[in-house]
Amino acid sequence: MIDLPSAAQFSIDVLFTAVIVALLTYATFYYATAFGTLLLHKQTPPARPLSRFPSVSVILPMHNEELIVASTLQAISVTDYPSSKLEVIVVDDASTDDTARMLDGYVGSFPFSFKVLHRDSKLGRGKAGAVNDGILASAGDVVVIFDGDHRPEPQCIKRLVARLEESGPRVGAVQGRTVYINEDENFITKVVSKVRDAGFMVYLEASAAFGLPIYAAGSTTAFRREVFKEIGLFTDGCVTEDTDLSTRLYLHGLRVIPEVSAKSYEEAVNKFSAIRRRTYRWARGHDGVLFKYWREVARSKYLSRKDKLYLELYLAYYAIPALTMMGMAIYAVSFFVPLHAFLIDWPGNSWLAFSAFYFAYCFLAIPTFYAVGIYLTKRPFRDLYFIGFHILNAFVDVWVCTKAFIDEVLGREYVWAKTPRSGVITKKERMDWLKQT
Repeated sequence: MIDLPSAAQFSIDVLFTAVIVALLTYATFYYATAFGTLLLHKQTPPARPLSRFPSVSVILPMHNEELIVASTLQAISVTDYPSSKLEVIVVDDASTDDTARMLDGYVGSFPFSFKVLHRDSKLGRGKAGAVNDGILASAGDVVVIFDGDHRPEPQCIKRLVARLEESGPRVGAVQGRTVYINEDENFITKVVSKVRDAGFMVYLEASAAFGLPIYAAGSTTAFRREVFKEIGLFTDGCVTEDTDLSTRLYLHGLRVIPEVSAKSYEEAVNKFSAIRRRTYRWARGHDGVLFKYWREVARSKYLSRKDKLYLELYLAYYAIPALTMMGMAIYAVSFFVPLHAFLIDWPGNSWLAFSAFYFAYCFLAIPTFYAVGIYLTKRPFRDLYFIGFHILNAFVDVWVCTKAFIDEVLGREYVWAKTPRSGVITKKERMDWLKQT
């Protein structure tokens, strides 16, 4: 063993302890969320039927979406929201394929107002800017945003608006639920669909059970128009513009609430390389918002201590793999330098027992979380088999998220990469309502 100077030894012990505490905190958070949701879960009563129908503007940003333009607009066309109160604005974000021509061909084809905006590629691209253009061109009292590949159920818009209408004025947005329609396309889509579906359900249900804040997911979301007047539009150029806007929303004393009955259908990524790119994008975005707002969240006069803790944990989610990487590196050093976690001089057997508990406790947290999600989504428990592959992929996520964290700290430029679409629908039974058209 190498004896370090006392100051260096103290520093590495404190750092190692901080990593252990952080990872134990997140594991405990997963357990509390899972078991709390399971115990407190109850069927949320449906929103009261609308007594009036506020005007609604649906914003659809699209970039190179020729494979899914038809099915997305077909889904919008069968909405049960009154046509006289609905406008749909599609923003073509400088597409280079046939998307623009296809969209223009739909003008005048619907009973509701339908507009197509074309963005100049010289002005740059990005979802935030495209959505902002749509909002500025819209007139509805409620703004509903869908991603370009999302196909909402006929009742989706009405359910989002109904929940928003019956809520207090400080509820700025309602978040719906997304379901995957290409789950059986290949092995990757099976893993992504089962994991995301289960995880997102626990996330929404936990917010309702514990009264926790949730974030607007950037799609299948209804906003009061006044929100944008009060806090501004989406931050153009932000990697995760939805996380940025949601944080600002909470800092202004507004809230987001869930409506799990409002569903839209999207594609799961179908390539491992696409998962890596998406994880990197989300990690860069979350880290950027964390660095930008963590002090304001901690000092906010609108947030309770519980809400502050939850929001800080949420924003730091993608920084945890970087801590995991750091902990692994320090643990490797323990073969050469004695470590004193919690500044304790552990006897050999005691340290081994604590290490075994620590690794088991942290490792089992995520499967427990997703097992509850599988139960809530009424999926068969054999789907836990796919959760195992997701956990194996977590070792790749550790590296991807660590790189994203370092890149964000160093201020390296992020080059946006579009998530590819295949246009494949394997869960046709989930979209039987489209056969009506």
